Amino acid sequence: MKKFMIIAAAAAVLCSCTKNFEDMNVNPNKMVVGSVSPASLLPNILYSGASALVSQTYTLSNELMQYSVSSNTTDAYHRFMIPNGVSASLWNNMARWAASADHMESLCTDATLANFQAIAITMRSYYMQILTDTFGDVPFKEAFKGMDGVIKPSFDSQRDVYLKLITDLEYANSLYDKKFEMTETQKSKDLLYGGDINKWRKFTNSLLLRVLMRVTLCDDAEIDATGRMKRILADPGLYPVFTSNDDSAILYFSGEDPNLNPYGSTNLVSFESSRRVGQTILNKMVSYGDPRLPLYFVQTGGTWKGCISGGATREETGASDASKINKSMVGDYDSPYSLMNYDELLFIISEAAKRGYVDGGDALAGQMYAAGVEASIRHWSSLPGNANPVSEAAISQFLGKVSYNGTIEQILDQKYVALFWCGFESWADYRRTGLPELPIAATTMNDNIHPRRMVYPVNTGSTNPENYAAVCALLSGKYHGGDDMKTPVWWSKYRVEHNY
Repeated sequence: MKKFMIIAAAAAVLCSCTKNFEDMNVNPNKMVVGSVSPASLLPNILYSGASALVSQTYTLSNELMQYSVSSNTTDAYHRFMIPNGVSASLWNNMARWAASADHMESLCTDATLANFQAIAITMRSYYMQILTDTFGDVPFKEAFKGMDGVIKPSFDSQRDVYLKLITDLEYANSLYDKKFEMTETQKSKDLLYGGDINKWRKFTNSLLLRVLMRVTLCDDAEIDATGRMKRILADPGLYPVFTSNDDSAILYFSGEDPNLNPYGSTNLVSFESSRRVGQTILNKMVSYGDPRLPLYFVQTGGTWKGCISGGATREETGASDASKINKSMVGDYDSPYSLMNYDELLFIISEAAKRGYVDGGDALAGQMYAAGVEASIRHWSSLPGNANPVSEAAISQFLGKVSYNGTIEQILDQKYVALFWCGFESWADYRRTGLPELPIAATTMNDNIHPRRMVYPVNTGSTNPENYAAVCALLSGKYHGGDDMKTPVWWSKYRVEHNY
């Protein structure tokens, strides 16, 4: 019996060595794609994407929309001097986090992961909309397929990109299922809503309304933007949308490492001196005594003064004694970033009602307009950096000063004020509507034309030459331009009016 046991043990060892031979020879440093859970990708998709947009908001989009003016003459994006590296950074960041969201969706292989699939589609759509709004035609159908050997994706027309965004978001809405609640561990990875599926679904459909509003000037039977908007607003059970500020898609940085606002470590002097307040936004707010003024900005010398966008020198812009951006509200370690706020949705509905895209007419337009202004004030008043909430009396008084006058201009003026520090949405609205009116200084570059798009990254031409040449031919033929900042995007008012 003793000899038998020794022989059996030896045989087991030999079989074990043979059985595990392949496992022992697997490279431990090689990443196995697909071996992670969908939830594990979510924190980076949310945090890193939002952090990139915080930086792009401060450095670029605020300059384009005259919320701020650089006090550095060599960093004069408000003069439309935008190096390719700046637009390339935006391209790389949005594409990177859209790709991560795409990978997250691919990991959702069974019905129990339906909510994560819906979230992944929503975030991919969010980043892809920014990408196409910024550049126009972009790869989408063949994008994110490097593992499948597609390393030179073709470019899709912006119309086709938008049609896919619409169908993707509608599909995402259909996927959400309350049966599959997140575990406590999964909830901790959801930096946006803490696992609240109802709020994620509201974000999906509110984002869908943003997407649909963008293409209303060039609507067609297949897109059916206005028809879809009517169906969404008529059926809140099937298409729930934001109903309060509590639903807004806001990433609250915790203020504890590593979940920090990217400007938390920037000292106050550097933050305030690099960018000063633009005259355009300041004039709109000062004229009505806007209670958000001390939340957005800080006075210099006891007075409100804005910089002139487009000036060639510090003296021309008036940057030396202009008011400053309030770092405690937007640039502290725990200052949040809004992907989309409730007030934006209200302004979208207001404009849609005023233009006749949805039912309700002026009555609904006025109601949603007033609600949007109030929601914006309450949002800013409740943020962590504000020690003095706006009083009910101040809110009521301001609403009386800016009461609805029945014009699209007023709706979009107040939407412009509310979209401060919300990424590139204000720039997209400006190109879609031509509002608000932005004074363009004679000393700006780009032939004194406000940028209509950004230039593709330089390495696009070298790494994907055939498809880059094809998209440039479209820019030249279809849009009467080239790969520059003067060529309009498909959904823009300029393109529609000139019938390109």
